[in-house]
Amino acid sequence: MQHICPICGKEFEGRADKIYCSKKCKGEVQKAQKREKRAAEKQYRKRLCIICGEEFIPTTGAQLCCSPKCSAIRKRQLGAEYERVKAQRLEAERKEQEQRSKRGASTMDDLARIAREAAEHHMSYGEYIRLMEARGRIR
Repeated sequence: MQHICPICGKEFEGRADKIYCSKKCKGEVQKAQKREKRAAEKQYRKRLCIICGEEFIPTTGAQLCCSPKCSAIRKRQLGAEYERVKAQRLEAERKEQEQRSKRGASTMDDLARIAREAAEHHMSYGEYIRLMEARGRIR
């Protein structure tokens, strides 16, 4: 059966369901269809820039800014935010360390007091602790 290729206009012979004369012509059609599909998808992929609010089509899935200028502003903001969070974390760690050292000092004071009491009773620390545990004064 004779056909005319809709891409190159060449006349060719083939089955009744054959439309294009070659793989090259069929590939051209597929490329064009793919381009159209991507163009249509781009309309759905539009985003708003998180810095200036301008609408843009991202080139990657992670892109949040419309331009290098807005990206630079975002990097500065993220850097400042990182430093602020880091300072807060360091301050919290410092306070926690202070509280730990205060608790540790009281624990050391308790140990020293118990050791003095044991010495006053002419006992070792372990013997004194066993005695106090037996009397129910220490858990």
